[in-house]
Amino acid sequence: MNTFMVPAGEYLQLCNMTDRTINDLYFTYGDYSITKARKIEANARENFMIATANLPKDYDLVFYFKDDVERKMIFKEAVKKMTKDNMWSYFFGKIIEKEGMLVIEEDPEGKDLYFSSQQ
Repeated sequence: MNTFMVPAGEYLQLCNMTDRTINDLYFTYGDYSITKARKIEANARENFMIATANLPKDYDLVFYFKDDVERKMIFKEAVKKMTKDNMWSYFFGKIIEKEGMLVIEEDPEGKDLYFSSQQ
């Protein structure tokens, strides 16, 4: 069994299920600064982390694309406050195309894929 230490926080994994490379994705939560996501290659996964040690409560996770700032994708209370019983939390999303627009949806299969790749 492999044992490794990972920092406490909110782990975000996004799976780009399109044939486009994503360069203009941003996310934010609460009143915290806006973060530009790293490039996500076509048909690839990318992981991000949010430090949650000092968060006073749970926050909505908000994604948007630079060219469409007004169209935000909001996931209610997806960023969890760290507690002694909740050191790590996860958000699994997928980027898909619907009606010509890029959309982020929660990915119910993401957790299984993430944890199977960690073994």
